[in-house]
Amino acid sequence: SGDLPGALAAFRRATDLAPDLAAAWFNLGKTLRAHSYAAEAKQALERALECDNSWGRSAREYMRLYRETIGK
Repeated sequence: SGDLPGALAAFRRATDLAPDLAAAWFNLGKTLRAHSYAAEAKQALERALECDNSWGRSAREYMRLYRETIGK
């Protein structure tokens, strides 16, 4: 529900403006995952972890995505 194209555009813009901000990549990845864009979500969550590998929220979301896509 909501404005998916608008949300994705806003999160992508945030990653353009602050490419090293883990939260921007996390929000993009979480939104992509929630709407079944697994490959793109994986890339965004990996980038969030690269920006700040101590940020547990990114790691948990990445692991959820991994469990959901195993065997696909």
